[in-house]
Formats: sequence, structure tokens, C-alpha cells
Amino acid sequence: YPVVRRAGDRVLAGSWSEDGDLVLVATVAGSHRQLDDLIRWVESARAASESGEAGDGSLRPLVDRLTTWFLPLVMAVALLTFGLWSLRGQWAQGLFNGLAVLLVACPCALGLAAPLSMWNALATLAARGVVCRSAGALERLAGVRRVVFDKTGTLSEAEQSLIDFAALDGLAERGRLLALLKEVQSRSAHPVARAFSRVDVPAVTGLRVVSLKPVPACGLEAWVDDSGVEQRLQIGRREWILGSAGEIAGEAALLSELRAQDTDQRIYVAIDGRLRGVGVVRERLRDSAGAAWRELEAMGCGISVLTGDQPERATQLLAGQGRSRVDGGLTPAEKAERVRRFESAGEPVVFVGDGVNDAPALKAASVGMALQSGASLATATAEVVLCSGDLREVPRALRLARRVRQGIRSNLLFALTYNSIGIALAATGQLGPISAALLMVGSSTIVSWRALQGGRDDCGVEPSSGSAPGLVRFALWVASVAVQVPLLAVLGQLDALTVAALAAVALAVVWTGFWRRRPGARDDGWQAIWAMTAAMLGPGNLGMLLGWWAEAGWGPVMKDGVSLGCRSHH
Repeated sequence: YPVVRRAGDRVLAGSWSEDGDLVLVATVAGSHRQLDDLIRWVESARAASESGEAGDGSLRPLVDRLTTWFLPLVMAVALLTFGLWSLRGQWAQGLFNGLAVLLVACPCALGLAAPLSMWNALATLAARGVVCRSAGALERLAGVRRVVFDKTGTLSEAEQSLIDFAALDGLAERGRLLALLKEVQSRSAHPVARAFSRVDVPAVTGLRVVSLKPVPACGLEAWVDDSGVEQRLQIGRREWILGSAGEIAGEAALLSELRAQDTDQRIYVAIDGRLRGVGVVRERLRDSAGAAWRELEAMGCGISVLTGDQPERATQLLAGQGRSRVDGGLTPAEKAERVRRFESAGEPVVFVGDGVNDAPALKAASVGMALQSGASLATATAEVVLCSGDLREVPRALRLARRVRQGIRSNLLFALTYNSIGIALAATGQLGPISAALLMVGSSTIVSWRALQGGRDDCGVEPSSGSAPGLVRFALWVASVAVQVPLLAVLGQLDALTVAALAAVALAVVWTGFWRRRPGARDDGWQAIWAMTAAMLGPGNLGMLLGWWAEAGWGPVMKDGVSLGCRSHH
């Protein structure tokens, strides 16, 4: 918000005058502005964060290590299975058991557990107007324990609001005065003027602004033609309008009518030197701030406010919003230092700001979150940008990030358990290659479903629709799935119950494909699961089965005591 500068005061580069002309004298070189210091602080913070990224507790290194060791481990188990069965004189059984180990082991499940959850969560956030620039920022959001807000322009609206207005001669004059003020103030860019220019009152005929003159640090002076009568209008501070006079007639009555707080700004209005009304202008808290505050407290997050304004104004603005720590009168460097203190005390921070002065703190935090309506330097520095300005998206993003992190961990545990049990059953001859292949499809499908569920939006935003396959291609796929059920029954000499189960699975997959093709179908993540399942059970799988059938002499593949299916024929 505007501050008063008088002769001899220091003015920062990039400042502008709201209501007058200034004569400035440069006192430092062009490369030593405070803006340059801000940029240097941001660059040094970025270099420090990049050098420490490897130790940020990310799940990605864990997933990479698991997938790196998974393939050689599975190959070793398959070879060991073949060797042990061969030592028992059953090399053919060992061959098929080793093949079953390779088929049931599904590195896809481990590989899909983390990235699919992350991609889905990033898309969900984007649909809500929250742009997260990296998966690493999403991971760090899950570990945040304190949310730090800037006050001006972040917790508060970017513009001030007219809270109340009282006229000396009652309601009739009040409406006419407000219309007059709206007409005059709409010609000024001052924040207080914008508060009056947004008042919703009917226009008054016969009003014409003849001239307008801002009076620096005092207010606005205008000459208005009201139905042929020219009047001098003054809008601004009491000291300017009434001078050093004590309380004048009617002033006490006006002030008693106003609903104002101690930190509100009172704007006096006089016509031809006579007091006619008083308005109250207030810095207004964003509508979404209260709900965001309550959600963050319910999540167990600490909340702090760092501002360059006076702490009393911030405390008054946030009255009734819940527990918070307010630090006022801070420079940009001091804001960043406060953030580093929280970080060093074991409280990972997300800093939410909008101004140039917030850039160092945005970079010093574990995650910087900027409002898109803010300064370009702030949005360029932040890893997360709130496009809507709705502060409720802050706790929603934290909640989604925590759910995704928990989902990835449980998915990794599930995939490891699933694969371990499947490999053990295959190595001991309890699971044939065909069943192993089906279980491998099931593993990938379940992990994908769990990953997509973990990244779903809990606020009902519909993602964009996906594309459905062409009709001819879809019909060929349905035909290939339909042929595979009786072919599996012949190859494996399966009993009626197993054939019925396979048929039910095939019908479910086919029905899902039809359902996904309906007009207006939502792509809520199931499209990806169905596409993966379709690829695994499509013509390629049919070709594999036909190859086994031909190799077996166009008869059942269960012979010589070797079982590829569900039961043994000895």
C-alpha cells in the first residue's frame, strides 16, 4: 500500500507516485539497487537448494533402487529355480517353473507406483488452477509442517474496500454524495480512490467533473458542476480538510454512525469547505482466508504471517481467524531469515506470497507458492503458482500431496508383497506360466488403480475427457479376447469353474471398453488402466497362445507331467 515520502526520504527503484510528481536523485550505481540484491538472494538460495536436493527424503531414489535390483534378482531366482528342479531330474518342470517366475514378476508394478501417482496428482492440481512445476515440489509439499503467509496482497485483497459511509444530512444526501464520489474517484488510480469507484450506486444526472487535482499526502481536490452550480469537493485526511480546528459541529454524530475499527482509515468529504460526510476504508481479508486457516489447523500445520507492515495491522486483520504467529516490519532479507529459522528447527515451510519483496523467502522455503496476480519475480521464483487466488487451494494441495506420498509407499509395499508371493509360488511349482501371466496383468492393474485413486481430486473437479479407440480396432480387440477364453480352456484342460471365471473377467474388460466409449465419458484414470489391460489381453496375447498351441502339436499343452495351467496330469 502507498507510503508517504517527503523531501530527503529514500525511494526504491521501481516505485511510482500515486498522486504527485517527484524529483529524484540517484545515490547508488544502477547495479546496486535493492531489486538487484533481491535477485542475488534468490539466485544464492536456488544454488543452495539445488546442491541439497539429493538428500531431501524423496521417494524417487528408493523406487530407482528397487527397480534397479529387481531385474537381476528375478533373473537369479528364475535360474536358481531351473537349477534346483534340474538337480531333481525334472529339467522340463524346472524350465516352466523358471518361466513362470519371469512371467509373474512384474517390474511394471514397481515402476508405475510412483510416476503414475505423481502425474495424476499434478494433473489434478492443474485442473484446480494450481500449477506445480515439478514432481519434487509435490513430494516436498507432503512433508510441510508450517505454512507462512505474506499479508498484503496475499492474505488481504489487492485493493482496499469502502466499509461504511455516513452523511451529515441523512440517507438522501448519502446516496447523492456516494454517486458524486464515484464519479470523481473513478478518474484516479489511487487505492483509496478505487475503493470509492467500485461502490454500486445509481448515477445522478446533472453531475460533471470540471477539473481534478491530487494533493500529495493529503487527498483529492475537484471542481464539480452540479446542475449548473460549480462546487469545490475535497476528499482526504481530516487535517487537510478541517485544519487544526477541534471537533466541529456534526463530526461526532458522523463518527458515531460509522462501523469502524481502530486500524481503519477514515476519509473526510467536504463541499465548499464544509464537512458533508466521512467514509471508512479497510484492508480486506480474502474471502477464502478463513476457510484455508481452519483447514490448515485441522491438518496440524503451524501458521505464521510475515509482513513489512506494522504487526498491529496484521493482528487486527487476522482477528478471529485462529492461532498464528505474526511478525511485522520485516525487510525481504528478514523474511527469508525467518523462513530459514523454521526450516532449521525441523519445520519444513511452504511460503505463500505475491510481491517482489517475497522472492527471497519463496526460494528459502521448502516450497515457494505464489499468487499468479502477484509480481513477475515472485511467480518466476515460486515452484507452485496459484492461478485462482483461492487460498483454500493451499491446504488442498498439501492434503493431496500427503495422500499421494502415502499411496506411493503403500503401493510399493503391495507390489513387493504381491511379487514376492507370486515368485515363491511359481518357483515351487504351484503356479503355471499361464496363471503367472494373468497374475502379472492383475498386479499392474491393481497398482495402477491404487495409484490413480491416490491422486484423485477430493473436491469434485472433472479431468478432461480422453480419446476412445476406433470402432474397427475395438471390434478386432473384442474378437481376440473372445477367442482366448475357449482357447485357454483347450490348452489347459481347464475345469468349468475356471472357464467361467475367465469368461467373467473377459466380459468385464469388454464391458469396460464399451463403457469408456460412450459420449461424454470422463477420463478419471480408468482409461489408462483399461488401455494397459487391453494391450496385455489383446491380439499379442492371442498370438502367444496360438504359438504354444502349435508347439504342442495343436493339442493340450499339459502333457508329460508338465503343467502350464492350473492342475497337473501325471
